[in-house]
Amino acid sequence: MKRKKWILMLILCTMLVLGTVTTSIAATRPAPAQPMAQECGNCGQMRLLNQYDYGGWVFVHTTLCKKEPGGLDHIYERPVFMSVKCSNCGFTADLGKTWEYKTVCNH
Repeated sequence: MKRKKWILMLILCTMLVLGTVTTSIAATRPAPAQPMAQECGNCGQMRLLNQYDYGGWVFVHTTLCKKEPGGLDHIYERPVFMSVKCSNCGFTADLGKTWEYKTVCNH
């Protein structure tokens, strides 16, 4: 009788440990993949593509050169217009404007 209780306790403890390990492994699985495309608000298709239109570079100012003491570098900027366009129905939506900057070393 004592031996049966001991075996039953051993089985219950093993099941408890395996259940805990299985639960922790299941909890660390990555989330399901999300779609990479956005849904069009006009037709409902997942066909929205990001578009970027770049303006021309415009001189803004000069700054001291980090490589050559006494030298001046030119700073330029240009606007970047962001929008999305549906490849299914042609719907477009403007997302706004941001700026890009570049430094041109003149020596």
